Amino acid sequence: MQPAITPSNQACGATVTGLDLGRPLADDTVATLRAAWLAHRVLAFPDQVMNDDDLERFTRYFGPFGEDPFIGPIAGRKHVIAVSRRAGDRSMAIRPSREALATQVHPLVRRHPETGEEGLYGCLGYIIGYEGHDRLLHRTTIDAR
Repeated sequence: MQPAITPSNQACGATVTGLDLGRPLADDTVATLRAAWLAHRVLAFPDQVMNDDDLERFTRYFGPFGEDPFIGPIAGRKHVIAVSRRAGDRSMAIRPSREALATQVHPLVRRHPETGEEGLYGCLGYIIGYEGHDRLLHRTTIDAR
């Protein structure tokens, strides 16, 4: 079954319906989703019921698991984190470590390896400055968020 993909009509994003992400997906469906992800940059899948096994399987459709020195996984899972906005729910396990605290330098603009498009690379929660620029630019740009 091919999904319905509805663009958000914003700078990025689309909503995907017509799939049950609690089940394995056919290769052609995965190809459709990857193409939509590259075209729209952000995909929303409303009203899905998934367990941790489903989440790991679905994640692998988009590439290998990465490592994040800032956030630890939930107990018993190497590749699943929990993010909660409600009190009492599982929430992110922030883990200070030598690697997480080390300053890492990355280019601000990177070319996407599949689309070739240039984009800003960074997360405002992690940016502490821009190499080669004075502190005024750092604070003005970062505080503008």
